[in-house]
Amino acid sequence: MKKYMCVFFILLIGGSVVHADNLQLSNGTVFKNVTIISADPDRMLIVHDGGGCQVDFKDLKPDSLTAGQRVKVEDELRYYALRTRRMELIRLQTEEFEAEQRRKGLLQFEDGWVTPAQRENILQKREERKLELERQRVALAKERAALEKEQLQTEKARALLEGETQRGTTYFTYGYTSRLDDNCFYPVPYRYARGGAWTKKSPYISTKGADAYNRGPMNR
Repeated sequence: MKKYMCVFFILLIGGSVVHADNLQLSNGTVFKNVTIISADPDRMLIVHDGGGCQVDFKDLKPDSLTAGQRVKVEDELRYYALRTRRMELIRLQTEEFEAEQRRKGLLQFEDGWVTPAQRENILQKREERKLELERQRVALAKERAALEKEQLQTEKARALLEGETQRGTTYFTYGYTSRLDDNCFYPVPYRYARGGAWTKKSPYISTKGADAYNRGPMNR
């Protein structure tokens, strides 16, 4: 991993790489094949055979920098000073702009500047939108509950209807006699009651003296 970091830093600085030299600290530590990446008034960032690290100038062995390393450090310090001045200028311009906006009575709100009334209007509309979305959510929940209840009632009604249909359409053929026709056979439900009692044992029901109405299908 350290070797890959070293390659990355070398590719990053491109043509600004100085000739690799060793660097020695006052405590006797030696970094081999050193490349200076950047520097500020207190320290510099280097990569070497063992990886990368920051080295404080106060920890360097006196006169340990080569001529090429000193040039690189000086270039990096000039760039650091230039960058610092640019950042300070941007900070001052930003502060001046913000002060001017406040003198106009504007407030910094999210990514822009608005009047207090505009800010309150924006917040109020957001709250109204939030309430409207909540009302819609509640309405949808009620509608869904009503549909589920209706579906449940429909399923119950269908189950009852299927049960009644199943009980009322199972037929056996029974015969009975009447004064109009002595050999009448009509489909009647399974377990048709004979004499008021439910039974399925007798295949014939005697209805002697029945009128013409009793000649129709019996379905109880």
